[in-house]
Amino acid sequence: MEELISFTSIPAITVTVFLFAELLKAFFPSEGIKRMIPALCGALGMVLGILCGLFLPEISSDNLLIAAATGISSGFAATGVHQLGKKLVHFGNGTDGDAGDDLISVDTFTEADHDNGGDE
Repeated sequence: MEELISFTSIPAITVTVFLFAELLKAFFPSEGIKRMIPALCGALGMVLGILCGLFLPEISSDNLLIAAATGISSGFAATGVHQLGKKLVHFGNGTDGDAGDDLISVDTFTEADHDNGGDE
């Protein structure tokens, strides 16, 4: 049973932090909050990691520093999972995903754009 708790605690932190970040984006859509999300994910992951270390000591032995580091990495993993999802969606749409939502797919150009050099 201890192995199951240890195995599921890190993904649980990642999923919890991911949901927290999605709620932040939904309720506070300002650009300032969006820029702070990775740092907030790391901080929340650290807090959750320390709480798991305190209340579930079989996860991280008795070292709270390891518990904090595990939580921080789990929090940053939530940000990475989100970015990976964005890249895969952009890749599926024929874009590279680096410039955000402003990318134009090659398929959106018409024959008239091609004749005019695509300046319109």
